[in-house]
Parts: sequence; structure tokens; C-alpha cells
Amino acid sequence: MNKIILSRYGIDPPIEIQEGFFATLVVEPKHIFYKYVSELKNQIEGCTEQNFHLILNNNTLPMDKHAFGIFDFFNLNLNSKTITNLLLKKLVDFIIRTNQEERITNIEKNIYEIIDDFSLSSGLNIEYSESINATALAKLCGLKISDSSLSLLEKAFNYIDLYCELLPTKILILVFGKEFFTLDEMYQLYEHCYDKQLRLLIIENSDSYPLLQNENRLIIDQDQCIITQNSALSHNIII
Repeated sequence: MNKIILSRYGIDPPIEIQEGFFATLVVEPKHIFYKYVSELKNQIEGCTEQNFHLILNNNTLPMDKHAFGIFDFFNLNLNSKTITNLLLKKLVDFIIRTNQEERITNIEKNIYEIIDDFSLSSGLNIEYSESINATALAKLCGLKISDSSLSLLEKAFNYIDLYCELLPTKILILVFGKEFFTLDEMYQLYEHCYDKQLRLLIIENSDSYPLLQNENRLIIDQDQCIITQNSALSHNIII
């Protein structure tokens, strides 16, 4: 059975997420909560300081390749620089895989003819790139993911799907997830992650929510004592 562990000095036992479960880390002291959240965010973004360690079956994985997070639900960006760059790469892969190069060449030829006509008409000596690739054309078209008229849960699903499609992700980290979703939505979110073979870690700063089925909870209380709570060992969800 594959087991994901997120460890850090000061958290003992470490956060363990088995297959079929999700984990909640409750950090009640505010200064420690913000410290841990900042560290995780920085590591996912490629920071060289590695305080948290992501371990799969005794192998340490780089956080910036195998973890992603939603740290601010008010600014959930389906068109971040990371997603946009990966989306462009997927488009190029699609063009090559489906033999679309000739169509790109024809588009390139038509653009050059228009520029040449403009140069002659304006009398300006215009220079331009000798080659237009698919990435440049996609940028010219403003290629992006549409997120209009989506609910927050739908945006979260799309965000998860994008990262699972574009990167070898293993774990999703949500900050204040239970603040923004109903109980029913939390189960839907967990099920979606389970279907994507993705482990889910929720980080909260208050132990004010009931323990859900399939949830393992680790609490760091105001006295910095660590308390563990484990739910039934079953993937069967009852909503």
C-alpha cells in the first residue's frame, strides 16, 4: 500500500496519508500556523529551503514537482504562470502528436504575407521573426482556461485536473478548506482527489469541525502538544 508522509522537525508523529484517506493538520498557535503555511507555499514554488519533506514509500520527492496547493480561495487562479506554461507545452505536444505542423506552416505563411503587404503599403522597413511556432501563436491568441460562471468547487476540480494532467502530482494542500466548503462538498472534493490518485491534506487553525469518515487528523494545540484522531479505516463514503 502506497503511503505518503509529510514530515517536518517539530511535528511528531509526521503527517501520514494512506491510500483511501485524507489528512487534516490543525495548528492552533497562530504564529506556528502561518510559519508552516508559508514554508509549504515557498517550497511548492521552488524555494531552496526545505523544511518539509514529502516521502513516498521511503523515497523523498521534490515538493515543487509533486505537490501543489490552494492557499487563497479568493484568488484561485486557473491561469497562473505555471499552468499557462504547461498548457502551452501540452498544446505543442498535441500539434506534434496529431500531425498539425502543416496547418501551423500555412498560418505562418499567411501572417508573413500580411506583414509584407503592410510593409509595402506603409513604406516602413519592418523586421520580424523568421519562424512562428505554436507557442507564439497560442500566446498571440491569448490561450487560457475559461473559469467564468464556475462555482468554487468546480474551480477547485478544474485546478486539480489541470495539475494532475500537467505534472506528476502526489498531494494537494488546502488551507482553510473546511471554511469554504460544505460537508457534502468536502466529501465530493475528497472523492475527486481519490479518483485522481491524489492525496489530500487540509490545514486549519481551529479544531472546530467534526471528524469526517476517512479523515486522519493531527492537532497541534495552544500548548504545542500533538494530538492524533483517526477515523474508520474504509474508503466507503456516506454522505
